[in-house]
Amino acid sequence: MRKLSLELDVEKKVEKLVKKVVSEHRLALILYCIGRLGVSEPDARKLTVGFEPVKNYSKEMYTVRYDGQLLFREYKTGTALPLLNRRYELAKEFE
Repeated sequence: MRKLSLELDVEKKVEKLVKKVVSEHRLALILYCIGRLGVSEPDARKLTVGFEPVKNYSKEMYTVRYDGQLLFREYKTGTALPLLNRRYELAKEFE
């Protein structure tokens, strides 16, 4: 029988799960917004992702654009476990 570890790294497991869930949600939002743009065959080279300054926020926010057009921004939120939750703000034309 294999010896069990005497340490449990819950933070690492939660971090992996959060990254997976956030990535899936981001992809769904990207596909939704690009579909609303009327693009039938999306080109990954036109997709840009980065942190951009946003009015009234001291930190730069995660921002996704397609061919220079804003798709959405992601804001980290949370109280119990800091910064686990996310709030998304779609560009006005996708609301």
